[in-house]
Amino acid sequence: DEITGSFVLSKFLYVSTNQTIPANASVAFAVGTAIVVINSSGTAITLAITTDTMRLSGTASTGTRTIAAYGNSTIIKVAATEWRISGNVT
Repeated sequence: DEITGSFVLSKFLYVSTNQTIPANASVAFAVGTAIVVINSSGTAITLAITTDTMRLSGTASTGTRTIAAYGNSTIIKVAATEWRISGNVT
């Protein structure tokens, strides 16, 4: 595959509070959507998932993640109800 002029939604969130990814049933982001979450706070925040699945990239681990203080993460929708997350997360 090669990069073409067609791109899916990308969003940057600069936040200092916990965030939740809504279920596909309530907000149907397109597969391929990428969201960068930047923690502007000196304390860790959580990124939760509702009924869909959020998998830590490179692992089988799923569920809510913690973004480090002043850290960032990228979540990418890879299927209708599945997201992958990477970055400064545990």
